[in-house]
Amino acid sequence: MELSAATEVSVRSLSAYENGRQAPSPAVLGRLAAVLDMPVEFLQAGDVDEIPIDAISFRAPSKLTAGQRDTARSAGRIALLLAEWVEQRFHLPVPQVPSLPMLDPETAAEVVRARWGLGVAPLGNLVRLLEAHGVRVFSLAADCAAVDAFSFVWRQTPYVLLNTTKSGERGRFDAAHELGHLVLHSEHRLPHGLDAEQEANRFAAAFLMPRASVLAHNLNNAAIDRILAAKQIWRVAAMALTHRLYELGLLTDWGYPASTCPAAATALANPAASCGKPHPCSTASCSRYGPRAPALLTLPATCTSLSPSSTAMSSHSSPPPSAAARRPPHPDDPS
Repeated sequence: MELSAATEVSVRSLSAYENGRQAPSPAVLGRLAAVLDMPVEFLQAGDVDEIPIDAISFRAPSKLTAGQRDTARSAGRIALLLAEWVEQRFHLPVPQVPSLPMLDPETAAEVVRARWGLGVAPLGNLVRLLEAHGVRVFSLAADCAAVDAFSFVWRQTPYVLLNTTKSGERGRFDAAHELGHLVLHSEHRLPHGLDAEQEANRFAAAFLMPRASVLAHNLNNAAIDRILAAKQIWRVAAMALTHRLYELGLLTDWGYPASTCPAAATALANPAASCGKPHPCSTASCSRYGPRAPALLTLPATCTSLSPSSTAMSSHSSPPPSAAARRPPHPDDPS
């Protein structure tokens, strides 16, 4: 309705243009291009390849409307066009994302780190790392704000689209989560459902916070102040680190709820809001949360934009056999 009013073209005519039943006159085409802030040539271009809905990994598809899903799919289609344009002019890295659908997430994350020569050290810029290994990374524009992130494989090339309005830590976890889908749920398995999302979360946690690295920092039964300090090592959210410590058996069944009670969760999610106030679950005072993610390049009037490579995004006992059974929902699991 807004486009119809702005261009003085009826809704019926706009629908006919979209469905190919009628072609707009040069004058109407010019008005459409002006209102949409798009070149006339873009509107006259041929049809873009349709990405099958089953090929896309949406974080919580049940929470998205059909319109939001279609908008995200359109973002993916424009990403394909942009990638094709870039590949015609620049030499991009060959995709090096292994397909490991038969491995558990922890092992798969270790294998990817080994193949990429990363060891167990904390990772730097995740966007650069993915792009260096052939993943085409794009950012979502404002009209795709309801989507956290998604990924897909198109003609043997992996794509990841990220929402850059999230915090820096959340953006890193989203990037690692989508890498998990590409590794675990490629052409062999559909990337959908609660199980797939939990597996991608576990992969992301293991990829960002390797077991050996976490154990080496002696965080057994860490209090909130230590968690807030240690999260800077791996550049992750405090809640993500808390869950990882519990997953590795470094927090007890009592200690984990104590660190994720409502008051503790508030401090972990937004410690700046309670800076200087003793926390009821510990004697720690809160410290400032990490910086927000820098905005990636956003091209006008498109739903996605290419993320340039120069852009910045102790002793231990094994967990008991029932650890997997008692594993709580990950903070990023879809509800």
